[in-house]
Amino acid sequence: MTGIRLNRIALISEALNLLFILLSKAIVEAIFSGVTSALNTLLIIIVVLLFLVGSAFLITYLVQKKWDVRFL
Repeated sequence: MTGIRLNRIALISEALNLLFILLSKAIVEAIFSGVTSALNTLLIIIVVLLFLVGSAFLITYLVQKKWDVRFL
């Protein structure tokens, strides 16, 4: 795998895409239901998103260390 370039921008764009989808769901829920449940949903979305982004950076770091891959 030496010499393969992984695109970090693709990982970031996927995370942003997921963020927009989840935030739009939370906004619609806030409009049609109570504020408390919407805030709970937003909190869950933020926690899950932080976990996903942290996992993506950890995976890219481990791949870079193990196979000496250079990222764009």
